Amino acid sequence: MNICTAIQNHNYIEFQYEGHARKVIPYAHGNHATTRNNVMRGLQVAGSSASGKFDFPKLFEIDKITNLHVLEEAFVIPAGYRKGDEHISPIHCEL
Repeated sequence: MNICTAIQNHNYIEFQYEGHARKVIPYAHGNHATTRNNVMRGLQVAGSSASGKFDFPKLFEIDKITNLHVLEEAFVIPAGYRKGDEHISPIHCEL
């Protein structure tokens, strides 16, 4: 299963990123509008991060993600989520 399937099925994903284990609600996947890097926008809900903050959706570079696992556990779309991400173009998939 890939990120787009996880988004379509509303499944959490877990992965390692910059030395931190993360559990994330994936919002959107595509190419960064400026750098063209393959990225994913997601809301981290568990794990750790350098900032220690989980209160806003972050951009993750796909090339820096390791040990990606799509969980069977489903999420509810967070209140305030809006389609379209000005930093991702084209968007391959989104909630």
